Amino acid sequence: MLQATYAIALQLIPVGIALLLEYLAVPMVALFALLVLRERVRTRIWVSIGLIVVGLGIVAQLWNASLNIWGVLAGLAAAVSLSTYLLMGERQLKTISPLALMFWVMLAASAFWAFFSGWWTIPASLWVESVSLSGSLESFSAPMWVLLLINVVFGSFVTFLMSLQAIKLLSATAAGIAATSEVAFAFIVAWLWLGESLNLFQLVGATLVLTGIIVAQTARTKPTPINADLALETGPIVLPDPPAVPPARA
Repeated sequence: MLQATYAIALQLIPVGIALLLEYLAVPMVALFALLVLRERVRTRIWVSIGLIVVGLGIVAQLWNASLNIWGVLAGLAAAVSLSTYLLMGERQLKTISPLALMFWVMLAASAFWAFFSGWWTIPASLWVESVSLSGSLESFSAPMWVLLLINVVFGSFVTFLMSLQAIKLLSATAAGIAATSEVAFAFIVAWLWLGESLNLFQLVGATLVLTGIIVAQTARTKPTPINADLALETGPIVLPDPPAVPPARA
């Protein structure tokens, strides 16, 4: 549902607004952890979330946008889907590896969308049609099936596999915050590939997003140091003998 709702949002509203709505999942996850799971959310995390939301709003230039209500609803649905993905992933990764979980997620998604995507309506000739890469790579082209394969592998499978690995190593909230760095990388790629540029306000917004990510990483709980001298002073730990087992009756 995440990819579908985000794609619908991109069709109806500007990409910056779609990203802003999608990453409302980050405060959603933090609020769920605080109110439902009763987990402690550090103050720096809330500061980080505030910086990221404000930064995304500036990047999207909300004051200049004309919004489509259905696009906004699709963006909010993408946020709910992403927050569900992060929270469910955090729980499932306690008993299963990221690769195994990614396999079952992709299998279930493929089985579901196979009935609704309309893949059978795509003309066979379209798969081998040469498509220009446009922008600074306009002189290069590749068959449609090659571009689609790259998108599936690197745009979906590898991306979500790495996000699950991040959830396993960090937490749902921290992984969601780190994922907002997508905005910065998107602008870098758009600048190098498509020739797009940012104005001063958008640069400030992108800086706020990156600052929020850095603040979130400084909020990670530090491991409690172990005093090795304490073990030397107290000596070895002696476990009690196991209880004697009475002999079996003949």
